Parts: sequence; structure tokens; C-alpha cells
Amino acid sequence: MAGASGLLGRRVVRRLRERGDEVVAFVRGGGEVDGARTVQWFPTAEPVPAGALDGVDAVVNLAGSPIARRWNDEVKREIRASRVETTRRLVDALDGVPVLVNASAVGYYGDREEPADESAPPGAGFLAELI
Repeated sequence: MAGASGLLGRRVVRRLRERGDEVVAFVRGGGEVDGARTVQWFPTAEPVPAGALDGVDAVVNLAGSPIARRWNDEVKREIRASRVETTRRLVDALDGVPVLVNASAVGYYGDREEPADESAPPGAGFLAELI
């Protein structure tokens, strides 16, 4: 799992471990993520470490630089790269992995009053346009 130490990732790791799944957590720094085996990976700088995906049934990608901060051009580049490059590098390494679950940019639907589902058009602005 990429993004295993983040807001959602920690909860997903915990639930997977509770139901008995073995989790491999990609982390940029050291440390444990709720009992998961950790693999150090700097996703915007290097490919997925060789062998890190051997034997896995699925890859979950929740990685991304935090968006709750002031945005300038440099921060926007970092946010985009943290999502696009991480996903690209995971896809490049998926050889034989049957499932990829990928989530990013909670702002895709923009600010709206009505509920949105997958049939709703994207919103406007940086997060909605983040690909």
C-alpha cells in the first residue's frame, strides 16, 4: 500500500490487518505502520523497489502530498507529482498483480451542494483538474 501512513491509509491498513491480511506498506521514512511490513520508497524519485510487489494480490495507492496548506506553483507541482508519478511508477511495477485500487484528489467534484456520484461531471479548479 502506498500512502499507508496517511490519514486514510492508516485506517485501511488497520482494517486489513484486523481481518488477517498481510500488508506491505510503502513509506518514505522509517517506522512501523500498524504492524505492516514496511518498504522504504521515495515515489517521485525512484521506481518501486525490485521485488517489493512479489506475491501481492492487490496494490492500494492512497499516496499524495497533503493539500491542506497554502498553494503556490511549487506546492501545486509537488501535489501533482506525488499523485501522477507515484501512480505511474506503481503501474510500471504491476507485472502480474491483478488489482490496483487508486484514489486521489478528493476535490474532483468541486464545491457543490448536491450529492455527486461517478456520473457527475468534474468541478472546476486545481483539484478537479488534477490528473
